[in-house]
Amino acid sequence: MAAAVAAVLGAGAALAVTMRKPHPPVEPLEPAPTQVEAPPAPPQETPHATPSVPVESLPLVATAEPSSAVTHRPPRDRLAQEVAILSRAAGYLEAGRPSDALRAIDEHQRKFPNGVLKEERYAARVQALCALGRRDEAAAELAHLSRLAPDSPQVARARQSCAAAPTAATASPR
Repeated sequence: MAAAVAAVLGAGAALAVTMRKPHPPVEPLEPAPTQVEAPPAPPQETPHATPSVPVESLPLVATAEPSSAVTHRPPRDRLAQEVAILSRAAGYLEAGRPSDALRAIDEHQRKFPNGVLKEERYAARVQALCALGRRDEAAAELAHLSRLAPDSPQVARARQSCAAAPTAATASPR
């Protein structure tokens, strides 16, 4: 056992001596040259082989009914719906059909009571009512529009359209 202890001590002393020896200076490594590699090329598409069996002879595969998540489509943009309705009303006004324009304007009122285009709706209603010779109703709508948006260009447009509209005696409802 004494020999084992001496061997361990000897090994330890040898280790201590090697640890005390100065190591040769380490030279800094030169950085590897930077090479920019091109990204791998996309896989080449192989032309599709023409099937040896006519497609018409292949069996039909039954598919499951699509889930509601797949068939659910987001509702159309609300603003686009508003524009479509009021554009239809404007078309009726231009065509001299103020009664049809009022129906479209009423539809907009029902669907979008606080819609983005409510000022345009009020102006179109004033124009349609004036075209029908219903000046008192038009004046009430114009007053409401003036309170709602006093600086709106729609107020001036509505006033102007009513000034140019025929009177009740000459208006012919359509």
